[in-house]
Amino acid sequence: MDRRHLYTGLITAGVTALALGWWLSGHTAFEPSLAGEVRIAGEIYEVRRWSGVIAPGEPEKARACFRVDRDIVAPPELEPRPTPGPDWLRCFNTEFILESLARGEAEVYVAERDDPPGWSRVIAVLPGRRVYMWHQPR
Repeated sequence: MDRRHLYTGLITAGVTALALGWWLSGHTAFEPSLAGEVRIAGEIYEVRRWSGVIAPGEPEKARACFRVDRDIVAPPELEPRPTPGPDWLRCFNTEFILESLARGEAEVYVAERDDPPGWSRVIAVLPGRRVYMWHQPR
């Protein structure tokens, strides 16, 4: 085997390892979550059409999208900071949420403070009682 083949093989193996690492970090760090109800400001709400992910020990990665059947009563969140979730969780579109907030189409609430400690679980409620949930540092 000449050097050219050796270098080509090493570069191919390196690129493959990087691509695999990138893919695994975006897919295996998350676990699908299931819920039939959610606690918001101490009250239980039944949910429909839940789609969510968690990353154990990493609250900043938790995301969920769902619908509720009644109005939500909770304290307002004055500084919502949704961040992108994994690109394969198609229901959670950070740009759409931010645009809805800017147009005044969404109400944002603190679902739970210190859940876990140092983090707030925040929800944005859009028309039709569509809810988007994420965690952000307090």
